[in-house]
Amino acid sequence: MAVDKRKLSRGVRWRFRGQYLGVKYGSSAIYFTKQEALKAERQKKAEIEEKLKNPNTVNLFDLITERLDQLKIQKSGKYYLDNKYYFQRFFKFLGNIKVSEITRR
Repeated sequence: MAVDKRKLSRGVRWRFRGQYLGVKYGSSAIYFTKQEALKAERQKKAEIEEKLKNPNTVNLFDLITERLDQLKIQKSGKYYLDNKYYFQRFFKFLGNIKVSEITRR
C-alpha cells in the first residue's frame, strides 16, 4: 500500500504503486485526493485476485493491456511505444484468443 503525492505543474496529484501476490501494479499521478488513490488501489488488488483465480478466462487483449500498463510504469516512453507497436502487430496477427489456446507453434 504505497500511496504518495507528487507536485506537478497542474497541482498536487496522488498515485499508487506496489506489489500484490507477486504482481506489480501502479498508476500515474491522476488522483486529486489520497482517498481516491486508495480506493483505486483496492479495486486494482481485487482485479489481480480475480485474474489469479480464473487464469483460463484471460484473453490476449487483456494480457497485452496489462503488460503495457506495467511497461508504462517501469520503463521509458520510447521503450513503451516500441512495445506497443509490436504488440499491436502481434494482436492483428493472432486476434483476440484465449491465453489457454496459445501454443508454442
